[in-house]
Parts: sequence; structure tokens; C-alpha cells
Amino acid sequence: MHSIPTSTQATIITMLSNGKSYSQIHAATGISRTSISRICSQVLPTLSHASGGHPRKLTPADIHHACYLISSGKAETATDVTKASNTVLGLPVSAQTTRRGIRKGGMKAAVKKKMPALF
Repeated sequence: MHSIPTSTQATIITMLSNGKSYSQIHAATGISRTSISRICSQVLPTLSHASGGHPRKLTPADIHHACYLISSGKAETATDVTKASNTVLGLPVSAQTTRRGIRKGGMKAAVKKKMPALF
């Protein structure tokens, strides 16, 4: 295994500090992504990284509002909540996304208990 010259390491550290990605640094220097990662973890351990993934469509406030709609009786199902949310948010949110949000908000699906009719 050969060592990376200090001038190249300095270039990599500068590019990392400027917010360049490993792929961009690899294209510019020719050093492998693994070596760049190793240099980053040794020299800049506090450097923040992108969290990755797609950002959430429903914010915590949206989830709270969905739980409120169900608990207050203004909506019966997740589909009803989705229709109400789509008009307010302006974003196309699926019923499954709404269900996941409601579950994350602390509610769970249950079948309504049948009660005898009062005469």
C-alpha cells in the first residue's frame, strides 16, 4: 500500500472543508473514496455529513394535526385526513403516508366496539 503525498492530503482536506463530496474529490484527485473517507475521519472527525435519504413530507405539526382530526371526530379514516391535508398542504400525500404519520403520532388502528342499541 502506498502513502498519499501530503500535498494531495492537503488538497483533499481543503476540498472536504469546502463541502465537496467524496465523488467530486475522487474525480479531481484520483484518490479512492475509501482513502478520502479515512483521511476525513482522521483529520476532520467533527465534519458534518448529509443525513441522506428523502426529506419527510409530513412535518411534526402535520402529524399532530392529523391526530387531532381523528381524535376530534372531524375525520374517520386516514383517507379523510389525506383529503383534508392535501387541500391545506398543497402537496400530494398518499393515504399510506398519512397512516404512517398517524402511527408515529401515537395512534393505532382499532376496530370500533359494537354496543347494543339504546331504546
